[in-house]
Amino acid sequence: MYPFKTEDFLHSVALGLKSSLSLPELKAPLASYGYDDRRLNEGVRLHKNVLSLQAQQSETRSVAKEATSAFQDAREGLESLYRRHIALARLAFEKDSAAWEVLQLDGKRKRSIAGTQWQAQLFYTQLVNYLDVMEKYNLSKKEVQETTKLLEQLITLQVLQQQARNKAQTLTQMKDENLELLVIWWRRFTKSARLAFESTPEYLEILGLA
Repeated sequence: MYPFKTEDFLHSVALGLKSSLSLPELKAPLASYGYDDRRLNEGVRLHKNVLSLQAQQSETRSVAKEATSAFQDAREGLESLYRRHIALARLAFEKDSAAWEVLQLDGKRKRSIAGTQWQAQLFYTQLVNYLDVMEKYNLSKKEVQETTKLLEQLITLQVLQQQARNKAQTLTQMKDENLELLVIWWRRFTKSARLAFESTPEYLEILGLA
């Protein structure tokens, strides 16, 4: 962590670089301390890299947030339907031990995401063989098909969510690494600038270093 806000730092660097590259009275003194146009443009490149990665990071975080929201909505919808369908199946096959075992109606439902998906997948895979019975308990074939599609969608959304999270983490790491390079570059530049303009503090003010 740095003792400054990233946006404030980037703004200061942008102003300093712009002044250094555009004002003739600053160029010669800076060049004498090793900061000619080529060296200054290294700073410009680092600054642009951080800004670009920061924008990508923000966009990817937004995508990850949307993916998480869509996944949670789908998960809640599936679990609500799944609980209802399990309750109906237990009622329908209360006296049919074979169907009860095939549909795995015994025991508690898993609470984890992976556990719920696994149990639901097994349940709906077998339930298609009992739809004639289930229709008598107000569970239509269409509803079962739609729930199965929702289960497939849930798995897809989970993959998308994880991909977005991984990308956001990668971009965050890349931005932090590039920001560190820019901080190092800027610290060295400011040390040289203070020496170059030791007798002309008004130039340090122009660079925002006073």
